[in-house]
Amino acid sequence: MIQEKEVEEVREAPLLVVDHALKFMLAGNSTFTLRSVKTGVRFTYKAKRVCCKDCKLDVATYSRATKCKSCPCHAPGKPANYFVKLLVGPQNTSDYQYMGMLALNQETQKLAFITTRASRIGNEAPSVKALQFVLTCLQNGQFPPAVEIWHAGKCGMCGRKLTVPESINIGIGPECLSRM
Repeated sequence: MIQEKEVEEVREAPLLVVDHALKFMLAGNSTFTLRSVKTGVRFTYKAKRVCCKDCKLDVATYSRATKCKSCPCHAPGKPANYFVKLLVGPQNTSDYQYMGMLALNQETQKLAFITTRASRIGNEAPSVKALQFVLTCLQNGQFPPAVEIWHAGKCGMCGRKLTVPESINIGIGPECLSRM
């Protein structure tokens, strides 16, 4: 049994179950790391859900619209798009560069990574290929071989620090999990 003092020291944890990993990555505000078991190469990503125009920041107050979470674009099962950024420098809070988007592929009805005009990282980059590989495996119900998926110790939905042992295992806090 994990004692309270030990839980506070947990900063990141591996996601070991397909459903947990996919749910965490698509929770709406996740930071996760993919690490190759063979080479040790790792890439850290931020995936932020793209909200509709009604959910955007209120320019006058610079705060999230109060109806954001009750907006139809947040309905369970509703396909969403996600902005994806890649950690490219030593500052793990600010050195992220826009990569592209996760968007629903109309043919396959699965999420796929796409680059956009604003993408600074090309389709042939190892970080893009790693994300595409892991996303494909997870959506096909398989855990990617020789790849570890780690969360950053914060809820993938709201960003608060995780302290409940069960929440650390899945990367989503109990309150946010009940809303999913």
